[in-house]
Amino acid sequence: MTCARVVVRGAALLSLAARLCIAQGAVGGMVFDSLRTMAPMKGATVVLVEVAAYATTDGRGRFEFQGPIPAGKYTISFLHPALDSLLVSAEILPVEVPAKGRADVRLSTPSPREFVRRVCRAAADSATGLIIGHVRDVDDSTALGAAIIRTRWSEFEFSPQGVKRFLRESATKADAAGAYVLCGVPADLRMDVKATFDSLSTGAVPIFLDRLLVQRLDFAISRRAGGTATVAGGVRSPQGRAAGGALVGVFGTELSAIAGDDGRFAIAGVPLGTQVLEARLIGARPVTIAVDVPSGGTANTEIALDKAVTALPTVSILGKKPNRADRNGFSERRRAGMGFYMGEEELKKLGDSDLESVLARAPGLSSRWGRAGRYYTMRGNAGGPCVPMYNVDGMPWFAMDLGSSGGSNALKDLSSFYRASDIRAIEVYRGLGSMPQQFDRGTGCGVVVIWTK
Repeated sequence: MTCARVVVRGAALLSLAARLCIAQGAVGGMVFDSLRTMAPMKGATVVLVEVAAYATTDGRGRFEFQGPIPAGKYTISFLHPALDSLLVSAEILPVEVPAKGRADVRLSTPSPREFVRRVCRAAADSATGLIIGHVRDVDDSTALGAAIIRTRWSEFEFSPQGVKRFLRESATKADAAGAYVLCGVPADLRMDVKATFDSLSTGAVPIFLDRLLVQRLDFAISRRAGGTATVAGGVRSPQGRAAGGALVGVFGTELSAIAGDDGRFAIAGVPLGTQVLEARLIGARPVTIAVDVPSGGTANTEIALDKAVTALPTVSILGKKPNRADRNGFSERRRAGMGFYMGEEELKKLGDSDLESVLARAPGLSSRWGRAGRYYTMRGNAGGPCVPMYNVDGMPWFAMDLGSSGGSNALKDLSSFYRASDIRAIEVYRGLGSMPQQFDRGTGCGVVVIWTK
């Protein structure tokens, strides 16, 4: 309690001394991030609104306002770059400061499900999320209101007759400030998202929400139709060295380049606006990054590859029930040696590699770039390159189209569903008489057979 001395002087020159006492207390507490890290939030700025008092959280998410606060009712909130990136602000909550003692306040971000429910005004589950962001002009950063943001994804129906593919879509329009919210998107599948303005478009940006349910994705569109520019930069290995020989490609195009010994690369003729580069190198995880390509000059970027997959020690298990692959003759076909085979032990060493990286180890498969992304070809019965069929657990995996577009779609669909950790065995047959009859669909090309766990 703080007191001030007040002197009152009367006409009789008598002095009357009184003590005016103001009740005061302390305010502190913690900020927790329930949205992204599921941990105490470091570096949040906590605001006691009515008295414009500020405090910053420490490494444990704790905060304490310096100096006593007059007793009374206030409102409290907090600021943090993580919230700014999602274009939202924290809730403003009431707090009562006692005449004595301390008000202990617990602040937090909403959980991912609660955030989706509030923003999209719809029930959310662990399989549904949202994407939020801005759309602007790539050259002058002008907000592009009325831009359309759209994503499509595949859903599948499994039956004894095979696999049926259904194409789903979610779309929204940016507001006058260029801001958008894309609701109702799947959190458990990889999606390709793009923005269009009039007849102009960005490249497709791959995104995977996973458990976070919420991600920000900004787009830049060039209003110069048909323009191109050069994208150049460097690729570094997980150890920070120049990644010579790395393949760098532009999603949605057939443009690619091989990094030189110094890790440098340059790709000419890249469409303007937001485009996506993918870099791959044997022994490292593939990396994708978005690059805003302006209408003048060269867009420069640096790519750091992820850590190489760690080889795990083999484990012998006795008395294990035959798995699906063995029940369907995988071991017998492997002993016959008519194709390329990877069993559970080889796949285990690849950790959580994606399917495209796994298949890169199969001889006879050649990597190509198409408008629908990366795909593989092999030499067919006619002697030229062809796109193999895919078979999952004994059933053919049908793509939307035939040819290179269909092949890339099939590989893309499968990559969104399966990683090395989901697969028990893989067989690759190049046709030309080596393919087992149960997998031959008369296409004149080979087949990639996948057995899941």
